[in-house]
Amino acid sequence: MNDNKIDKWSEIEKISKLENLETVYMERNPIWYNKNNLKENEETPQYQVKMDQGYRRKMKLHLPNLKQLDATP
Repeated sequence: MNDNKIDKWSEIEKISKLENLETVYMERNPIWYNKNNLKENEETPQYQVKMDQGYRRKMKLHLPNLKQLDATP
């Protein structure tokens, strides 16, 4: 699910019902970005965009059965 437009945690809640879900790739979705580093409508090269430091913790809270999130266990 990388490089999509998932921007609300309510979308992640929908997949939280999948109890056997163990691996998810969500990189470069709006919920992945550190919004403090981006200005509205700013075009930022991919290599300069930083991950939200709370992203992994939030994903684990919503999807407690995950064994792998993005490219990291």
